Amino acid sequence: MNNWLKPIRDAIVGLVFPQMCRLCAALIESLDDGVTCDQCWQQMPQVISGSRCVRCGVPQHVERTSADASARCPQCRGADFALLRFVGPYAGALRENVLFLKDHPLICQRMRAMIIETFEQENQLHSATRVVPVPLHPLRRKERGFNQGELIAQIIVREANILLDCQTLARIKHTGPHRAGMDAQARAKSVGAAFAVKRPDRIQNQIILLVDDVFTTGATLDACSHALIQAGAKAVYGFTVARVMGESLIRRRA
Repeated sequence: MNNWLKPIRDAIVGLVFPQMCRLCAALIESLDDGVTCDQCWQQMPQVISGSRCVRCGVPQHVERTSADASARCPQCRGADFALLRFVGPYAGALRENVLFLKDHPLICQRMRAMIIETFEQENQLHSATRVVPVPLHPLRRKERGFNQGELIAQIIVREANILLDCQTLARIKHTGPHRAGMDAQARAKSVGAAFAVKRPDRIQNQIILLVDDVFTTGATLDACSHALIQAGAKAVYGFTVARVMGESLIRRRA
């Protein structure tokens, strides 16, 4: 849409269907901002500065020396994925728009731009040869009507011109929704043997970019990665919009 038409569109829609920010209840002036206002986007929590795990991107409380710079942090040690990158912490405006995406197949322009920017900045992800969204079980897919991971993956493939593959990886175990408060061990047990590769011939020696909306404990992403590696993939990189992390790792803006 032409830039000069957007304010007119937003004004008309705002009059007919006024939208209130899910965080502060202020009026949302632009549809591009999704379900939160511009001010809440500006105040979106960020990951604290400093040293990060080179593998999963989580902040490290202790600065690494050159000798151990490539060491893996406790959170990703033993995982089957080789790399994980994410847009931001699962908090604030990003969290509210990710939650909205779970029930509505709409990704606002602001979040789209952040997904593209993050992917462009992470050069290691560019070596991926195939993009695979984390699949839903057929029963969940039928109930929801869409897979939010596919919608996120579509943004990346349009930007990077990488092959999108929604058929090779399947969820064969219906685990039900993960409950809030489930720890890493419970989540890992829940998704154990939940995924299978239907077409191993498609991924032989391929670098897979595995896409999902939220990284919580890593159980789902790791279960998918394990299935892909066992089926012949060369490596699996993970990309999520948000990542759950402790408050000590998040910098909130006043």
